[in-house]
Amino acid sequence: MANKNRSGEREAYWRDVTARFRTSGLSVRAFCRREKLVETAFYFWRRTLAERDGKLPTKSRTTPKRAARPAFLPVTIRRNSIVPTSGVTLELPGGGMLRFGEATPVERIVDVIRALEARA
Repeated sequence: MANKNRSGEREAYWRDVTARFRTSGLSVRAFCRREKLVETAFYFWRRTLAERDGKLPTKSRTTPKRAARPAFLPVTIRRNSIVPTSGVTLELPGGGMLRFGEATPVERIVDVIRALEARA
């Protein structure tokens, strides 16, 4: 079981460290090297203090780290009644469109979708 007692001295020390960092003008890496601090410890304490001060939501054991989201959104295939077209058009989240002619092999379209998914 984790130790639920907070060390006031340790917290005060890291509050002082983070305050010095904010006024240093250095990157975290450069500051930690200068102060001879472990960089991961600095990040841990900066986040912990922000959570304690209410600047960040606290971690919850029941909430997953990252909410699951679908790799793709549902697809609706419809005929464009204004301009008849053949083939497949993919609408991208940023508003862009990819159009594939009717002669495009399905395998090519699948390859493009996989490549887009890998970049997301």
